[in-house]
Amino acid sequence: MAVEESALHALWDSQESALPPESGSFKVNCNAVVDVCGCRIGISIVIRDVTDFVLAACSQVVMATFDIQVANTLAIYKSILFARDCGSTPWALESDAEVVVNRIIEGSQMDSISGTILADITRLLSSDEGLTINHVPRLVNQAAHGLAKNALVISKDTFRMEEHPSCINRMMEADKPF
Repeated sequence: MAVEESALHALWDSQESALPPESGSFKVNCNAVVDVCGCRIGISIVIRDVTDFVLAACSQVVMATFDIQVANTLAIYKSILFARDCGSTPWALESDAEVVVNRIIEGSQMDSISGTILADITRLLSSDEGLTINHVPRLVNQAAHGLAKNALVISKDTFRMEEHPSCINRMMEADKPF
């Protein structure tokens, strides 16, 4: 990793709040939580505009026994499809799954267990202009993480337009741009 990139990551990791998306674009946060005992994965996606208004939010329960990296890879893949279906472009996808995000950025998907999904993500990102993916610290991805945990609690898929579930109100405040 270059010195400049290290300094940028250190600066970003010290941030206590999220940065808003660029004017005219959207921010897509996603996360996955694994329930090993229940053989389930909770996946969440939150799409916001430049004013931090929630345009769409969804959570999904997947019956599977993936590890957390594969689960987050699946969450990123589903986030791209969801954002495209919502017509929310251009956008920046944010995930706190640093290893997965780095694999996507570096194109090193074939050496992992989730190689096929990573290859599909790379193809989807390259097929549309204005789509980017970034690693963010968990501290600024709390709403997506909380929604993924809630998916396992309610055990059903949810989809909301122009609102977010009340279970993540406090976390939405923590994710607000400064």
